[in-house]
Amino acid sequence: MKRHLPCEYCGSRDNAYQYPDGIWCFGCKRYTPNKTSINNVKETLHGTKNTTGKSYSIPTDCSFTIPPVPYLWLSNYGLTNDEIQRNNIKWSESKKSLVFPIYNNSELVFWQERKFGTDKRWISHGSKPDAVLGAGDPLVLVEDIISAIRVSKVTACKPLFGSAINVNIFLRIKEKYSACKIWLDYDKAKDSIKYATQGSMFIPTQSIITIKDPKCYTTKEIKEYVI
Repeated sequence: MKRHLPCEYCGSRDNAYQYPDGIWCFGCKRYTPNKTSINNVKETLHGTKNTTGKSYSIPTDCSFTIPPVPYLWLSNYGLTNDEIQRNNIKWSESKKSLVFPIYNNSELVFWQERKFGTDKRWISHGSKPDAVLGAGDPLVLVEDIISAIRVSKVTACKPLFGSAINVNIFLRIKEKYSACKIWLDYDKAKDSIKYATQGSMFIPTQSIITIKDPKCYTTKEIKEYVI
């Protein structure tokens, strides 16, 4: 599928970008949801059915118009406008949440919301996906989606959406990568070392221990830790 497209509204030749759920123009800042079929419209209004048979959807008021406070929160972790758009990070005013959807091809399989205001917390929707961001070797395991986006600028990175790692994850990694590195948050340092020992039974595995979360480091610093 061609990603960069001309915009029918502002006339630019390649400022529009095709996302799984619609088209966003970086020139005129207009978002156009997919309307290619009745099914797409139904999915937008009533939810997306994943392979488990469960139906759920991101909030219908999601948009790329992100208020100053959550936008600054993303910026503090080094996320650029392009990375926000490319990863479909949106704002739901009804939920007072940033929305982080995960797609398999064009099928919504999982999403997280990070609430703001008085209720600051993460909420997950759907079964945790076997998602990998970026490309390269080794594969790095991190806890959260923002850390995964940051690390994926350097090498392949899998968000765990938590901190637990089971044997099956290492078996799948072994099929595609020559090595694995585990970079959990500092409060999970002991778990990281334990999992690295387990993973080494299947694939060369190292634990990265840092005071700050992966998402808090610059790209240059991340590269020094993982390569």
